[in-house]
Amino acid sequence: MMLADKYWRALPATARAALLMVIGCILFSITGGLIKLLGQRLDSLQIAFFRSLFGFLAILPLVLRNKGAHAFRTTHPYGHFLRGAVGVAAMVAGFYATTRLPLTDSTAISFTAPLFMILTAVFLLGEKVRWRRGLATLAGFMGVLVIVRPDSGALDEAAIIGLLGARQPRSKCSVPEPARPAGGICGPGAAPVPQRDNQR
Repeated sequence: MMLADKYWRALPATARAALLMVIGCILFSITGGLIKLLGQRLDSLQIAFFRSLFGFLAILPLVLRNKGAHAFRTTHPYGHFLRGAVGVAAMVAGFYATTRLPLTDSTAISFTAPLFMILTAVFLLGEKVRWRRGLATLAGFMGVLVIVRPDSGALDEAAIIGLLGARQPRSKCSVPEPARPAGGICGPGAAPVPQRDNQR
């Protein structure tokens, strides 16, 4: 164990970050498969509930060890409630789509999440989007439609709910500045949504 830790610390920070991203992608893929499997016997709400419960129990000791009871104190209760409500809605919608669509289609739909950030920035924050970014966003949506193939019947109720679920994670990161807690409502390390677009 100590030898593994020694080799790990010897790696450059960028290499460690890349490896953690790969591990994260593998774990997310396994999660999607398990959701698909459990969806044959359980409702999406039940899967989301137990996912949140066990996730909370797993991270609670780490939070209490580092911050103690102070970690649950906040001066922005409404902002945290809004983020939590939107996050739960997105998770349930994503689980619903995963359990009722082919795993490839639900994964392709989830790829629209970054694209919705552009739309949220325009309509909620009033940002100006230049033509290059607009064309890139349009091309991204067209690419997802090519993968999903709506003409084959994949774009049904589950697909629409999946699209709404993909849109929600970006909405919770786009709360206007007065309602956003210090450090951003998206959690530690998440970059806040810029208020202006300086791209030319």
